[in-house]
Amino acid sequence: KDDQKDVSILMSKVSIILTSYNRPHLIDKVIKSVVEQSYHDWELWIMDDNSNQATLQKIHSFLNDPRIQLYQSDIKDEQRHETTRYATLINKGITLSTGDYICYLTDDTFYYPEKLKKMIEVFEQNPQIDILYSAQRVKHTDQSMNVFYESDIPAEEVLDKAAFKVDHCSVMHTRKIAEKGKEKYGEYWDDDPKYWHC
Repeated sequence: KDDQKDVSILMSKVSIILTSYNRPHLIDKVIKSVVEQSYHDWELWIMDDNSNQATLQKIHSFLNDPRIQLYQSDIKDEQRHETTRYATLINKGITLSTGDYICYLTDDTFYYPEKLKKMIEVFEQNPQIDILYSAQRVKHTDQSMNVFYESDIPAEEVLDKAAFKVDHCSVMHTRKIAEKGKEKYGEYWDDDPKYWHC
């Protein structure tokens, strides 16, 4: 029975949608946190929003891994506020992705090494669940990346409404529920500019 469970877990592919824009001092560490996952059946879509060359150079150093793909937008600065950019990029990323599960990452967020494995195990043991969220540790830093304050955001309860309570980087969901959402609302994520800050 344990062998069957392990085979099932190994067959579940995770798509990670990483939104990126002009963070050359962090992007390599973010990508490395995915590469170092204990769970290996993943694909990473780096959805870059026309970043500077320093950022792109860091990204390109990881593209020899066949699981890592780069999408670059050609957005112009004068167009940048026409949509909520990370939502626009996520919508495109979901259409490009192929995983059974989808999760999110930003260019200032890191995954702990067991994140994907632990979340996949919960899904596999609870097939009725379509959406999970995890706890987060938030580190406030100065410009030199020295941490001056840390806080934890717990994941202790089932939420009927997660808005303003759960950061999207802590969420993993099934592709099935994403498609249901798109069918109902017309898109995976609402990228109306009014959502820039939420």
